[in-house]
Amino acid sequence: MNQMTPLSQSDKPDRRSAEVIAGLATLYFRYNDPARALVLGIAAMKSGAAGPRTALLVASCFLKTGDAEQAAAALEPLEDVDLTQQEAAAYKYLKAKVAFRLSDPDTARALLAEAAQIADTAQ
Repeated sequence: MNQMTPLSQSDKPDRRSAEVIAGLATLYFRYNDPARALVLGIAAMKSGAAGPRTALLVASCFLKTGDAEQAAAALEPLEDVDLTQQEAAAYKYLKAKVAFRLSDPDTARALLAEAAQIADTAQ
């Protein structure tokens, strides 16, 4: 049986590598390959050097692959993080999609209204 061993500090990618991995994840997502984008996004997040945009990308990938619960889990770390207005609007929008997929339309509507309000003030 193949056992996975945790990465040692010297094995972890540095910040620049994590940014490249996150960039590749974005490209795969844009070209409609959410499964590959998800793997790369998670790798970038595990390195500890990825920012909120990578977490938003991973949540989007989970939604696109049909796993709303995992998308919600990917968004959880962003609850206590200072986000830009664009990131905050995307966060609320994704939370609305998660709520809708989890059969909570009232929460989804409220979150969507918050996302629209944030997006309007950003312009």
